[in-house]
Amino acid sequence: YLIVENILPLVRLEEARDALEERYMLEGNQAGSEGSINPGVRRLCNLFSKGRVWEEIAVEPMVLEMAKLTIGDDIRWQAMNFHDPVPGESEAHQAIHVDRWFFPNCTRYLNACWVIDDMTMENGATRIVPGSHKGPWPRDVLDDEGTRAVIDGEIYTECAAGSVVFCHGDVWHGGRANYSQSTRRVIH
Repeated sequence: YLIVENILPLVRLEEARDALEERYMLEGNQAGSEGSINPGVRRLCNLFSKGRVWEEIAVEPMVLEMAKLTIGDDIRWQAMNFHDPVPGESEAHQAIHVDRWFFPNCTRYLNACWVIDDMTMENGATRIVPGSHKGPWPRDVLDDEGTRAVIDGEIYTECAAGSVVFCHGDVWHGGRANYSQSTRRVIH
């Protein structure tokens, strides 16, 4: 994993925040219905097709360069989704998981998580287990309770808004519940 700060300047962050809230209101009770539904989490899916602001984020040069360095020149976006654990909703605590298991024939996968609001311990900064990309996958060695428990060695991706958190597709990670009074919006 790698955290790179100050990728999106304040003006672009404000644009993204406004666009997210506008889109969330527009979609209403259908928000996020094209993807997985996570209790206690505000979701939007398939943002590529929902506005110019997302197209511009998708081709951010630094992120494309990181993908090429990690994966090679043959890259493609798999999805662009919004995730915001609702403050005080403990059910928003996500099971530890890996992303590449959705694509078993894929050998190289990089997750880029755009931090739209500061990520802190209080508002549910994503947890990552360093070194876990070497295997096995959590679903192969943990039961449901184990995937929601604290994992030995896990760290928290505390960072400022405008940062991007990159992690290998096999790194164990998961969003956490938000116990603050504010949003913790990310696009992944």
